Formats: sequence, C-alpha cells, structure tokens
Amino acid sequence: MSSSALEEMEATLDEIRAEPEAAAYLSMMGIDLDTSELDDLDARGFMVLLVESPMISGTMASVEVEIGEVSIDGETAMVEVTTTAMGETETNTIPVVLENGHWKVTEFGMNL
Repeated sequence: MSSSALEEMEATLDEIRAEPEAAAYLSMMGIDLDTSELDDLDARGFMVLLVESPMISGTMASVEVEIGEVSIDGETAMVEVTTTAMGETETNTIPVVLENGHWKVTEFGMNL
C-alpha cells in the first residue's frame, strides 16, 4: 500500500478506536483485540490483521486474479485487474503509484 493509502488506513483505525462498537465488527471478521492492543496497532499491522483474518483469507483463498492492461504515466499507473470469486467475474482498473522503487496500490477497498 502507498503512503497515502496507509494514512487513510490510519484514519480508519482512529475511527475504530473512537467507536467501541467497531470492535464487534472486527470480531465478526475473526479479529479479537482488546482496547490496549488496538491502541498499540499501526496502519500496517492493522492491514496485516485484516488480510490474515479468517473472513478475508478464507474468501481470498478461492479468488483468481488476472492482471490485464497497464498504463504507466511517470510514477503513476492504472492497472486492469480481473477477479473471479464464487463464479462471479469483475474487472476493475486500480491506480498505483511508484514509491521507493515499488508499485503500490493507492487505496484499500479496491473491489479485489
């Protein structure tokens, strides 16, 4: 994830910290954290917990991903990504940015 995407994830994490009911949503995903663990978590750690959660990892285990056309303009690019999950195929074009020599997605929740 790009630095801007991590900043957005940090803002989401702050919202969750401020809203105790959000912990119930995380628990539904198989992420059980107490308040102190949530307070100590940064955006990268939170992203790892999300991706490794039983809900997300279980869903992603059966997803097929195909990279299509890539359009590069300097340090930004648009990447066509086709995913197939549970018999449904969807194609999205996602923005990526070059940071520190690596292409990184610029937002989470890109329908992958």
